[in-house]
Amino acid sequence: MTDDPTPWIVLGGFTDDAPAGIPAGLATHRADTGDGPVATLDLENPTWIAPAPHGDLLYVSHSARRTLSAVRLDADGGLELVDQLDIGALNPAHVAVAPDGRSAVAACFTEGVVVRAAIAEDGRFAGVERTWALEGAAPGATHRNALQSEAEPHQATLLDDGSVLVPDRAQDVVHRIRPDGSHEVAATLRPGAGPRHLVLHPDAPVAYLVGELDATLVTLRRSGAAGELLEPIDVRSALPPDWFGDLAAAAISLDAARHRVLVSNRGHDSVAVFDVAEPERPALVGHLPVEGRTPRFAGLLPSLDLLAVAAMGDHRVDLLDTEEAAAGRRAVRRSMAHAAPACAVAVAR
Repeated sequence: MTDDPTPWIVLGGFTDDAPAGIPAGLATHRADTGDGPVATLDLENPTWIAPAPHGDLLYVSHSARRTLSAVRLDADGGLELVDQLDIGALNPAHVAVAPDGRSAVAACFTEGVVVRAAIAEDGRFAGVERTWALEGAAPGATHRNALQSEAEPHQATLLDDGSVLVPDRAQDVVHRIRPDGSHEVAATLRPGAGPRHLVLHPDAPVAYLVGELDATLVTLRRSGAAGELLEPIDVRSALPPDWFGDLAAAAISLDAARHRVLVSNRGHDSVAVFDVAEPERPALVGHLPVEGRTPRFAGLLPSLDLLAVAAMGDHRVDLLDTEEAAAGRRAVRRSMAHAAPACAVAVAR
């Protein structure tokens, strides 16, 4: 570590059928220059990145694989594979690290399970602690994809009391896994919503959730000691009213300082901007066009005051001015090539 840490942008994406000549796997870019990647690491489908709360490690999940990785990011932007763990479940689409850095929780989309892996003091994996099967947690739910399991957990959000909130795209619910290992339904969404990812408001008792299959923003009122119970109170479309093409909403990000929620739309290829100055009543501001197809990811890089938009179909990541984006205007500060990008984080080292 240095006294004046450099902010690095780390990109990950799908490597299956990655085009030749484009950076793939994991790649680091300097935040202050427009040059190409400083380093790349040849990992298969590194599609979500969770920095450790302390230290120099990144924890990575691998879509369409059975693996979590621990990767060291050094002060010069170098990447080193430190450890890998077979979690015994296919397709960890998302990984989150506990605030104490002692465990990682992965939502395994294809097999319908959530896995908690222990992390040792040196940052390496210490094995699988627990696997939760979520099938049947929503009696009467209609399963809509016969090719996959009865549950499709897509994200894990860790609460202060140790609970985990897990959106389930197939059953139209959000599960809550309690600290004692039991689980229940924390929220039930309307049929066909396809809940994908959610974010918690830091200052108001609400959460926002993106419905992938109906391209909606759902506002949920939080209650309970840790805000673990969720009540849907508002639903807004993330698409223009005259859109009749393909739809598949993907990412959600909250800019609490500017009272904005951002949702990416695949098909329409845009980022919907919502005003949440009244947290329980989002209002659509407009749509930022994406210069590329299939924006799987649109996430804030708070330390850089930038919005990263990853157009998976055109192998590019654009960095947008956050203040301009909050006003519904697209102002690109920089573009980076990356094979089928699926995530971006900014990390100071």
